[in-house]
Amino acid sequence: MRKITSVLILLLLTVSSGVFAQCSTTNATSCVCDSSGSTNCDLLPDMIVGRPPLLTNGSNGIIEYAQTGNGSNNGLLRISVSTPNIGHGPLEVRTTSTYVCGTDTFFGTSPGTCPNSGLPPKQLIMQRVYHKNGNVMTYTDRPAGSMTYHPSHGHMHVDDWGLYTLRTMDSLQSDPLQWPIVGTGAKLAFCLMDYGTCSTYAGHCVDSTGNILLNGNFPNFGLGGGSFNCSPVVQGISSGFTDIYYQYLDGMYITIPNGTCNGQYYIVVNLDPYNYFLEEDETNNVLVVPYTLTQQIPPPTAVINASGPGFICSGDSIILSGNSGFGYSYSWSTGATTQSITTQTAGIYTLTVTTNCGAAVSSPFTVSVSAQAAISPIPSMCDSSTSVLLTGGIPAGGTWSGQYITGNYFNPSAAGIGQHTVTYNYTDANSCSTSAQAIVSVNDCSCAPPAVPVKVKGVLKPCPGTAINYSTLDVNGATNYTWTVPQHVSIVAGQGAKTVKLAFDSLFVSGDVCVVAGNNCGTSAPRCKTVSANIPKKPGALSGTIYGNCSTPVSLSINPVSGATSYNWDFPVGATAITGQGTTSVGFMMPSGAASSQVCVTSYNGCANSAPRCIMVYSGPKKPPTILGPAVVCANQQNVTYAVVPVNGATTYLWGVPSGSTIVSGQGTNSIVVNFGPNAGYVACSARNVCGNNGTRGLAVTMNCRLEDNAAELLDARLQPNPASDYTELFIEKGSNTAEVTITNLIGKDLFSETYNISDNASIKLDLAGFSKGFYLVTIHSAGKAKTLRLVVE
Repeated sequence: MRKITSVLILLLLTVSSGVFAQCSTTNATSCVCDSSGSTNCDLLPDMIVGRPPLLTNGSNGIIEYAQTGNGSNNGLLRISVSTPNIGHGPLEVRTTSTYVCGTDTFFGTSPGTCPNSGLPPKQLIMQRVYHKNGNVMTYTDRPAGSMTYHPSHGHMHVDDWGLYTLRTMDSLQSDPLQWPIVGTGAKLAFCLMDYGTCSTYAGHCVDSTGNILLNGNFPNFGLGGGSFNCSPVVQGISSGFTDIYYQYLDGMYITIPNGTCNGQYYIVVNLDPYNYFLEEDETNNVLVVPYTLTQQIPPPTAVINASGPGFICSGDSIILSGNSGFGYSYSWSTGATTQSITTQTAGIYTLTVTTNCGAAVSSPFTVSVSAQAAISPIPSMCDSSTSVLLTGGIPAGGTWSGQYITGNYFNPSAAGIGQHTVTYNYTDANSCSTSAQAIVSVNDCSCAPPAVPVKVKGVLKPCPGTAINYSTLDVNGATNYTWTVPQHVSIVAGQGAKTVKLAFDSLFVSGDVCVVAGNNCGTSAPRCKTVSANIPKKPGALSGTIYGNCSTPVSLSINPVSGATSYNWDFPVGATAITGQGTTSVGFMMPSGAASSQVCVTSYNGCANSAPRCIMVYSGPKKPPTILGPAVVCANQQNVTYAVVPVNGATTYLWGVPSGSTIVSGQGTNSIVVNFGPNAGYVACSARNVCGNNGTRGLAVTMNCRLEDNAAELLDARLQPNPASDYTELFIEKGSNTAEVTITNLIGKDLFSETYNISDNASIKLDLAGFSKGFYLVTIHSAGKAKTLRLVVE
């Protein structure tokens, strides 16, 4: 639990002393700008990551846990993170009445949980930026992401506040965010609050050179009030304050993957990783601290374990195994890469065991094998040959075995035509019983091998999943026929005969069916036939109406496929009024309640189906492409028009506007007129018909509160060319000597800001070379007037 009591006492003392009296969110008299001497400025926060908690071991710092024996903390590096605000203004966020569940948007009232996921919805938020102009304090609200209710904490957390990673250093990369990631954190959200001051937590707040900042170093200390807490409406961190989440809180950890080695790593904390928040300095949100893991995997060892003694008899084998462990890889001196090897060969064996924690080499292991006798090669002989002496490097005391052997002689005339095995059995000095064998070939020297078969007869394009007969013509002198078949084909019956039955399974594609003729004198060369599976081609592209409605069928068609006899369509589950199954054109009604589904078709030729061709079909109209209208308005501005291009198939349009604003006219059409209230937010639109819709398009609308009295007086300004590519020119009416120009993207992030000296009918050239294609907002302030223009970069 956070130390709330001490924080509240400090806040009461600070507020009661009147420190904030002349610099508050309603009084800018003594507030100081970031730029020395300026009295007209935005008072922005500057968020950094406090170093002390990441250099401390224990409950207020870092705790490393091993992979086992720690329950829910197994394999976690629990960390404490402090996020001080060293800027001239507060970081203040405020909720809107817009809620998001995936691609669905809800206005006004939040659903208890998201319909599809059951998770809490995300509530869109605004960052309030305070502006000092002399003694007057105003503010601007800008989009800044979202916050989500966390049941385990019982309050709202600002999403995407920080990203924690454990990394190894890449010396070739100066940016630590490009270093290799070992583990990532779970804590991306904070309940933003004033946990304590920079003096209370000395060392957490430092400037760009590492100097420690205390309360007295902040000219606007406490701006924001010093009392931000876990409110569901307003959260933040005041100037000179910090927010701290300690390691024992839910989600404050980095997951160390199983198999990680002990050693030197780096904890990298990236605050506001997606740049949702506007700050004085956007470059100081990353902190890197070294950390040495000691509770994980030590360097490996390599040990060879044998299934028996190192001496084996010839023909026997021995199993050599490496030590087991997580993530090991093995490399034997034989080239094998398995954990165990089985060998019958004498030699010296070593094993290298490698993990990501290093490599180790075993001690050598010697395998000895008993000697084996050798029999001299016996050439082929005719059946009319005389007896042949069996010789070779064989030890004395052994015996010959086999038919047609007398003493040490083999009798070919008695053996007859064919191959005969002779064996010499003996027992060596090591009591190893072994033998040596030889094949004696006896031939009918008056005959010759048969000729090559003339042809292979059978189907060229067999159907997968069928069995088919293949045959060859009689070959003169052949006594047998040997068939070979390609992969995914098996011989059902007939091996050895001139007719064979082959079975083709569903994975067969193509290959050669071959046959050779044989007799006692040898075999012929093979005769082959190339066969290919009879599978039709995949249908071409689908065309038709993919956006339908609940009263009009979806119609789809394909071009005919050569050789196909029918077409098999796979319709959405629950589809009705299906017509055309088996043909190239079909129609059907989308099932009730289905926004989108996939439809697939295969071609069929009476033998097999082709690969499928698919397309997505929709029962509701598309999401509108773009909302046309101003993205920056004044509070309480009246009669502002927004529109979308008409969407094919839409019968109505549902609009939403920020809390406090009203739609004067046009609800249900593609164009509305809005009277704005005091709150920024989103203007959103979904195109619908009786089937539903396919998403909501939103436009973030910012309140420009810098205009005097929130008047709707606008500056006369225009961009030309627009759309533009390399550059555009900004033409501004003469009102004062300067004009402040800011370019933002559609989520409110400032991409460019500059103040120009202008003259009558000023023209300012804006370089767009670094901008990606898309929509941008160009805001101009001059002489108390303002204008926001939409810029399209092509």
